[in-house]
Amino acid sequence: MWLARAKLLARSAESKALETSLRPDSLYKGEVGPALLLCELDSPDPVTMPLYDSEGWPA
Repeated sequence: MWLARAKLLARSAESKALETSLRPDSLYKGEVGPALLLCELDSPDPVTMPLYDSEGWPA
């Protein structure tokens, strides 16, 4: 249920960014952020939060 709702909200954010973005290449204020979110929601298991979670890099 949570994943379906997150995808719905991400699609809404993507459509709004496409319509109103002044900086289309911006991660936080453009089209890149919602597009990346949708990709991560398609396979959420390997997603990590940078600076907080291990990204699997060798030590």
